[in-house]
Amino acid sequence: MSKLSELSKKIKNRTIEAEYPDIEDFIVTFNYVSKEDLLKIREEAMTFTFNKKTREREDVVDSEKFTEMYIDSAIISWTGLKMKHLPELLVVDISESDPEEIIEYTQEEARFLATTSSDFDLFITEVMNDYEKFSILKKEKTIKNSDGSSDSSTKGE
Repeated sequence: MSKLSELSKKIKNRTIEAEYPDIEDFIVTFNYVSKEDLLKIREEAMTFTFNKKTREREDVVDSEKFTEMYIDSAIISWTGLKMKHLPELLVVDISESDPEEIIEYTQEEARFLATTSSDFDLFITEVMNDYEKFSILKKEKTIKNSDGSSDSSTKGE
């Protein structure tokens, strides 16, 4: 097995948090989706049709199914999305809603937002393609307490 392959496999289940630009405290938690995983999702979203003109089978990706499966794999959760933020993401009528109402994360809400908001879709793409964010560049430091026990927390550095 190649060294690159070994290093890459360590990242398989890596998650990160990213704040959505221009919406303070809207934090999305992402799961790294490898090229191998993307190919599996694509294959599962594939449908087969028969072309009557050429009399051949054609493979067609069901883009709706692919998007749903990709979003389900890539987005784990979010926090901080409020009703008042929705007009920055898509066209909505929130005139009769509480602007401070929190929009809880569900797969259904994530799918809807990703398919109807080009800005949110672009944000997902940018984060997922920023490989450095998912990479582990150095070992996390362990802070030693004065009594000799170790605490893996890195807060306060």
